[in-house]
Amino acid sequence: MQTQQDFSFALKAYHENSDICFIVVGVWRDKNRLIYYNGDLTNRVASVDADTWRKDSLAEVVSAGEYLLNIKFDEETVERIIDNSAESVSLLQEACFKICERERVVETQAQNKTVGRGVDVPALMREIVNNQSGRYSAFITNFAEGFQQTEYDMYRWLIFVVLSVDAEDLQSGIRRNVFSKLIKEKHSSGEKLNEGNITQALQSSASLQVTKNVRPIIIDYDQTTRVLNVVDRSFLIWLSMQNRAELIQELGIA
Repeated sequence: MQTQQDFSFALKAYHENSDICFIVVGVWRDKNRLIYYNGDLTNRVASVDADTWRKDSLAEVVSAGEYLLNIKFDEETVERIIDNSAESVSLLQEACFKICERERVVETQAQNKTVGRGVDVPALMREIVNNQSGRYSAFITNFAEGFQQTEYDMYRWLIFVVLSVDAEDLQSGIRRNVFSKLIKEKHSSGEKLNEGNITQALQSSASLQVTKNVRPIIIDYDQTTRVLNVVDRSFLIWLSMQNRAELIQELGIA
């Protein structure tokens, strides 16, 4: 958070004293993160959400690859990949890459070739996501440990909520009041738990992941909207394939 704030002021200084333009690539979900830290950047920053991919946009990515390789993906397979990709362009691209790899399409074809017929798409997506299983398991464990052991173990409880809410809430983002409700229902301190402890932990969630060498980060809290978002879409698919009750039990929360 402090780094982002410092960076927002540095951008303002460059804007006023040079002709340099910057393209800033960030993993936050909110469009106005830098403006939030420095209001002087209002109308001087144009935000482009590169993480929102509609079905038609994902289909365009496939079409562009087909043109370059002179191939045609089976239409049913493409539709199923898009439906199972959690709107993640990286998952889509990896699935298409693996299909090409299996059918030995490694360069532009001399004659147009159809690929991907009869592919077991759910199995393919599981294979892709499971390659990061160790990373996601380590993320849950390391995040739950927090910066250090504390009286309330708030980071353990934050990840408990992430593992507890349904898929729709995970995809759209978990609101601040949802964390408060679910944590107080299970935490030993109950309603006496200080709201500030929950808020402070949410605000430090990105910093904790950086400290734990989780790169790129998996979740991020937007202080403006008070919503925690999953910024790594592959995590959503991986989590849908796990036994969440077992993951929660491993946290030491009954």
